[in-house]
Amino acid sequence: MRLLVASAVNQIGFFALPEAVAHGHEVFATRRSRRFVQDPAPATWVDEPESVAPEGLIFCGPLDLVAPLVERLAPHGLKAVVAIGSASIHFKQRSSDPDDRMLVARLREGEAALRAACVANGVSGTILRPTLIYGCGLDENVTMLAGLIRRLPVLPVPLGAHGLRQPVHARDLAVLALKAVEAARPGFEAYDAPGGEALPYSGMLRRVARFLGLRRPVIAVPGLIGAYTLARRLGFLTAGPSPVQLERMCKPLAVDGGPAFSAFDWQPQGFLAGGPADLDNPAARVVRDVAP
Repeated sequence: MRLLVASAVNQIGFFALPEAVAHGHEVFATRRSRRFVQDPAPATWVDEPESVAPEGLIFCGPLDLVAPLVERLAPHGLKAVVAIGSASIHFKQRSSDPDDRMLVARLREGEAALRAACVANGVSGTILRPTLIYGCGLDENVTMLAGLIRRLPVLPVPLGAHGLRQPVHARDLAVLALKAVEAARPGFEAYDAPGGEALPYSGMLRRVARFLGLRRPVIAVPGLIGAYTLARRLGFLTAGPSPVQLERMCKPLAVDGGPAFSAFDWQPQGFLAGGPADLDNPAARVVRDVAP
C-alpha cells in the first residue's frame, strides 16, 4: 500500500520506516522541525501528504494533531490510520500535578477527535496506548534514567518503589502499528501496548545499571518523598523528578496487553532484550532544521 509515516523523526518513526519498507509498502514520510542525521530507510519525504494519496497512515506525533490530517487525507483515498496515544490516560487523571491532568485531558480530546474524524470519513482507526517507550536513546524515560545512573554512585528511591513497569521497545511498537494499519480492522479501536515483561521500578533501575556495566546499589530511603518535597519548596532543588513522580515509583502502572497480543499476533520483547544498543543507538541521531 501507499503508506505515510507522519511526524516520523522520533524513536517510533526510526523503526517504523525500515519495517514498512521491508514489508514491501511504498513508503512516504513527513517531518516537522527535525530530521535524522542519516535516514533509517529509503522512504520518500514529502511536504504535502495529499499529493501522494496514501492509503494507510501511521501517525507518530502528538495525538491531538492527527484528526485534522485524517480530514485532509480522507478525500484522497485514506483507508486506515494508526495513532500513538499513551497508557498515561489510565493513571494520571487523578494526579495532584495539574500538568498530569492536563496531559490526560489532551489525550482524551485527541482520541475523541480522531474517533469522530474516522467515523465521519469511513476510515479504519486504531489508537495504541504504549507504556514507557525506549529503544534507541531518543526517549525521555529510560534514557533519562540511564543518564542519572551514570552520574550517581547510588540510586536512592522511596520505600516501596516496587510499582510495576512494562517498558515497550519502540521497534515493537512500530511493528504493532504496521500490523494494525495493514489489518485495517473495521471501525475504531484503542489498544493498550505494554512491553513483554513487567518488572518493579527498582528492578528496572537495576537492569539498566547492569546493561551499562555499572554497579549501582538501589537504596530505599525512609521519608525520602517528604524530605524531597520540602527541599523543592525551599528552593534547594530546582531540577530532577517532581515529588509526584517519586510517589509514582511506588504505584503499579501496568496494563493488559492481551487484546493487542491476540488481535495482531503481537509478541513484544522483554526489557533490554537487545542489550546496550537499546539504550543508545548511534544510528538514531536527529538534528533540528536550521532556517535559511
